[in-house]
Parts: sequence; structure tokens; C-alpha cells
Amino acid sequence: MFPSITIVFPLLGNHLEPVQAVEVGLLTGIFGFISSTSAFWRAGLIDFQIAGFAVLFAAPMAVLGGYSSHFIPAQWMLVAIGVGLMGFSWMLFREGDNALSWNPETHPLP
Repeated sequence: MFPSITIVFPLLGNHLEPVQAVEVGLLTGIFGFISSTSAFWRAGLIDFQIAGFAVLFAAPMAVLGGYSSHFIPAQWMLVAIGVGLMGFSWMLFREGDNALSWNPETHPLP
């Protein structure tokens, strides 16, 4: 949904530079993510234990990745990011086995 704004504006006659088009797409995406996150939060569908672990892991890795990007070639950074994402997804799947499954009778959607 959010790239549609970057497609529609130039068609309406407003010329956007590539950087502006990306900014509009990101801004639209941020509002969409905030909306969906608040809806999931109100419905009680967020596992805060897994979310907290993700934040504790992601914040230091973002700083480390930004710093190391000055020293490591881009190809190796992509390999490291891919390996890290696969490892992180494995940890989330492992944690998901211990979680309770969602039941629409006990947690109905609003």
C-alpha cells in the first residue's frame, strides 16, 4: 500500500526527485506501521517478551553495523546481515514453540 503514494503523486503532475519519493514512501509506511502496531496492542496480540528481546538485540547490532560499515566491504556486510537475520529468525521460531497459541475465543479481535 505505501508505495502507491510515490506512484500517484508524479502522475498528478507533482514532480518528485528520487530522494523525495523515498521519503514520502517511508513516511507513509511509518504511519501504517504505527496504526497496525496500535491495533495489535489494543487487541492484546503482542508478545512483549519476544519484542523486548528483539529490541535488546537489534539496537546494539544497529550501532555495531553502522560503525563497522566504514571498515568492512559491502559484500561482506550483506553476508553478515543475512547470516544474522537467519540466526535471529531461528531464535524467534525456537521461542515461538514455547509460546501459547492464539485462540480467537479467548482473544477476540475488536
